[in-house]
Amino acid sequence: MPERAWAGPRNPCHHRSRMTSCKGLLSANDVHYLVGFLYAIVNRNERSVTLGDRVTDIASGTDRDVDIVLVSNADGAIAGVEVKDETRKLDVIDIEALCCKLRDMPSLSERAVVSSSGFTKPAIEKARFHGVECLLLVRGPIPPELGGTDLSTLQHLDERGFRDGPHVRAIDFDRVHDVPADTLLLEYQDFNDRIARTLACTWAPDGVWLDKAVPLARPAFIRDDQGRVVVVRTIQVAGVVGHIRRLPLAAECYVADLEGHPFAGARLFEQDGDLWGIGVPRGSFHPSIRKIPQGAASAPAASLPDDVMPRPGSDSRQPSVQPTRRFWCGHGGTGNTPERA
Repeated sequence: MPERAWAGPRNPCHHRSRMTSCKGLLSANDVHYLVGFLYAIVNRNERSVTLGDRVTDIASGTDRDVDIVLVSNADGAIAGVEVKDETRKLDVIDIEALCCKLRDMPSLSERAVVSSSGFTKPAIEKARFHGVECLLLVRGPIPPELGGTDLSTLQHLDERGFRDGPHVRAIDFDRVHDVPADTLLLEYQDFNDRIARTLACTWAPDGVWLDKAVPLARPAFIRDDQGRVVVVRTIQVAGVVGHIRRLPLAAECYVADLEGHPFAGARLFEQDGDLWGIGVPRGSFHPSIRKIPQGAASAPAASLPDDVMPRPGSDSRQPSVQPTRRFWCGHGGTGNTPERA
């Protein structure tokens, strides 16, 4: 699990009286996805994070659901995390069942349980005996021990996006008939969405029409509505960016160990009925914004990898119309602009 720094003792449940603003935003399923979101921002470069993955149970001979599965990008080591959102502390019977489940999955090299209500002392001892780490999801202000960007001072996000556009078309591309097996293949709409998110905060001053060629950092493989695949190297983008609205930030929460050492925190907000989080791992100055899926059937939309980013290019004028896309820029905090994943 992530390394942690500590600046003195604290009670991780000290702020539970402040949890009412968070409870209105979070359903039982949302809590699972919120913890997955916090793990994702901590491990975005070192591990892949999958919510609700299936892992082989050798005792039953079946594949069983594990709430959060992390796979190391370096050596393929697998960690499993179970998430519990109860009104009472998890007792020794609860932990015994979870330890037995995780123990029968030998492919897991690390095992943890995250609880929003805490653990009894016998439960903690039982988990420690079986090598299962106990962690807490704390609904309340993010402690200063997290370091890095202080999200507690961030009061709102300004929604800034394309009021006209972005109008996107490929100008340097080739059709592809044989796509390599390990290639990330994007739908056309996913590609446009990521381009819009990337450019919205840096495109041009508000209300100024801009039309220019934008080379990609590396080629992107795009599939159009008719199933044809093209590899795109340069796009033509045109549009007008401006302020759309201001979104107030609501609840705060973080994940910590039993001594209160936090390793990731988030501020939550709602936008058009969806739950979003702006989160930061310990010691980081680069917050991330992600939609938190509501319900087990939801899944994050595919997006362009971070290393496929537009670079400044030369101007030209050949746009084609696409729907409006949006981006959020933070205000009232450290001045760091969150990156949206």
